[in-house]
Amino acid sequence: MVMTVDEAVFCEHVQHGNFLDGVSRGKWKIVRQEWPHVWIEVRAAQRDPSSDAYVLRFDCTNYPQSAPTAVLWDLGTNTPLAHDRWPAGTGSVGQIFRTDWNNGSALYFGMDRAALTTHQKWPLEHPNTVWNPGKEITDYLDAIYGPLNSPHYKGTRCSISSSR
Repeated sequence: MVMTVDEAVFCEHVQHGNFLDGVSRGKWKIVRQEWPHVWIEVRAAQRDPSSDAYVLRFDCTNYPQSAPTAVLWDLGTNTPLAHDRWPAGTGSVGQIFRTDWNNGSALYFGMDRAALTTHQKWPLEHPNTVWNPGKEITDYLDAIYGPLNSPHYKGTRCSISSSR
């Protein structure tokens, strides 16, 4: 099977320094790849009884010219993760992992294609935090890993609501 240009660039990006450094530090790992979709597990701080990792299903069509778009994914059911199992928290956690935006079908921040499509001023207003063709999947992952490992991350939504 012939590899597309976008897949070849993606493969190059995940076979070198920054991505592999994240893998070796236990920050993330690829769990499945069926181009243009890639499932990547991202570690989260332990918040009992919440999960310590989340899987994102990326659509990397036209990577890196176009930003990837991702949704939290349930590998067991091979469907988007139920909203009550999404990360909960304040600050950037609450902003990125919004289930009330776009029906929770994508993450809400400047690295995600779906959010960029609906917020066309973001590249001008926030040039350092939005996707551009010079970015790599590692930039997206770092922008997710940071909030999931910050004091703002409180656990999954269901664990938060059940502890109240």
